[in-house]
Amino acid sequence: MQKNQPQIQNWSRRKIMAGLVGVSFSLSMAPATAGRASAIRASTIAYDDLLADQLDTPLPDTPIAGPAGPLQLADLAGQPLLVNFWASWCAPCVQELPALEQAAIALARDRARVLLVCIDRGGQPVAEAFLRRRGITLRNALQAYDAKASWPRALGLTGLPVTLWVAPDQKQAWQHIGPADWADPAALRRMRQLLAG
Repeated sequence: MQKNQPQIQNWSRRKIMAGLVGVSFSLSMAPATAGRASAIRASTIAYDDLLADQLDTPLPDTPIAGPAGPLQLADLAGQPLLVNFWASWCAPCVQELPALEQAAIALARDRARVLLVCIDRGGQPVAEAFLRRRGITLRNALQAYDAKASWPRALGLTGLPVTLWVAPDQKQAWQHIGPADWADPAALRRMRQLLAG
């Protein structure tokens, strides 16, 4: 375990398998020069099954570090929200960040926001330095920092990356474990379908 990696316990067999899929996915990725989003797009994700698991745990109300001070999920109520949990030590997480930035642009048309929650123990300084070294800019996505992994713990999440699609009233949320090309038109269509019922 790396020093920036918080411990998240209670691994279920399904989530361990999802994590192994993510690791094997990251090992089979095309070189970075081929484009991370296109490599994710080439994966075997069936977008009809994306976000198939409805979350049965209430959303956390704990504040975490946001871009302008403490941030709670309730602060973002009233709009659809794509929440992605990532860390610098998680290769599949890093590979899907550019697709999440593209998704933030596409989802803005639906008045939806993308919230990227970094769970590195070092918080904002570690995350920003990591992104800067890799030339990853996330101008369109809202960034937050949960150094104690309080939100993933409250939700019972155990693997990374994990992404939630949260309804505007925050009474419904769906989750996906593992990387995906969130900017793919099929993924965007799936998110819109879930909100339409």
